[in-house]
Amino acid sequence: FFDFPPVGFEPKPVQRPRPPLLLGGTSEVARRRAALRGDGYYGNAASPAIARDLLATMRAERAAAGVQGPFGYSAVSMRMPSAESLDELAEAGVERVVVTPWEAVDEGGARGKRVTIESIEAYAVAIGLEPRA
Repeated sequence: FFDFPPVGFEPKPVQRPRPPLLLGGTSEVARRRAALRGDGYYGNAASPAIARDLLATMRAERAAAGVQGPFGYSAVSMRMPSAESLDELAEAGVERVVVTPWEAVDEGGARGKRVTIESIEAYAVAIGLEPRA
């Protein structure tokens, strides 16, 4: 257990009408819940074809239930996807890819290299991200 003095959080997340609600899960029930109750799906970085089909299914469920509003797909990747892989996911409708930085796993699945700030910065350059001012 830890005690913290009063803390602040800035910038505040989107507040109107509320912060976006992203739901995840791999079962059909969880995916349906995300489609009908959430503002987006938070799932794994499946292949672009799987992501495209899943997003189409979830959007169709929303339409059939009369649920309106935007619905996005955020994918979590245990790998460090290439720029080409990221482009393919984006073309499939994935809006955001969250890369887990605690242990590097390359495209071939090799593990073990601890990730440093320098390696994250090198990865960002390799996939074409520009530094923000």
